[in-house]
Amino acid sequence: MSAAPPDRYRFLPTLTEVLQPAPEGVGEAPSLDHADLERRLREAVAAEVAQQCDAMAGRWRAELEAMVRALVDERLAAEVAARSDPNGGTAR
Repeated sequence: MSAAPPDRYRFLPTLTEVLQPAPEGVGEAPSLDHADLERRLREAVAAEVAQQCDAMAGRWRAELEAMVRALVDERLAAEVAARSDPNGGTAR
């Protein structure tokens, strides 16, 4: 495999190099109409929003689970304490 010439990978001009404008039609971006740009933008935004919602849903699910567990533990402890307390508990 032969080594590539050094100019092959140079992307920026040096400070002493004079640049000439590109010939007509070279390096121009393809023209896109407004509707196509808007469609692409909506698709990109929708994909990003969906990804962020998925990430948030996972965090919210974990937080909700922790809150429910804490509440159930608290209520069970209160119920056990009420049943074992001879003055305030109800006997069954």
